[in-house]
Amino acid sequence: MATVSLRGTEPRSNGGSHANPNYTYDLIVIGGGSGGLAAAKEAAKHGAKVALFDYVKPSTQGSKWGLGGTCVNVGCVPKKICHYSGLLGHAIKDAQALGWTFGDPKPAHDWEGLSSPVRDHRGMLNFLYRRGLQSAHVEYINALTAFTGPHSVTYLPKGKEEGEE
Repeated sequence: MATVSLRGTEPRSNGGSHANPNYTYDLIVIGGGSGGLAAAKEAAKHGAKVALFDYVKPSTQGSKWGLGGTCVNVGCVPKKICHYSGLLGHAIKDAQALGWTFGDPKPAHDWEGLSSPVRDHRGMLNFLYRRGLQSAHVEYINALTAFTGPHSVTYLPKGKEEGEE
């Protein structure tokens, strides 16, 4: 396990506060969905030193994904591509009923032919989000993370097993 600290303000006895320079980051964001990406980039734009942690445990079927959260990886975006494919299938049937002809063999659906562009589009978005974080000078850490105190998080570096130092 590795630990990083969150910069912030420490209370003063007179009721004010002062910045504590002993911390690693001004802001730590856990989660690389739309909200986490926006918060991290906006804070960095205003001069904060920011780290964004994002990690999804692989499903029992082995599914895993990159930045962008549920919508980009397994929600809205893949659903819309699949929906569009279905609409095209219906349009082809309707077109045939209205005099359009298509070559032999008749049009048929190929699941892998749909799955591949969904994966490619998702991968392209993951890449663009990662580049966006780099451009904003946000440190991206692909690791399972938990807050361990008001100013610290612990995370398991990629490639390490739980309990391994």
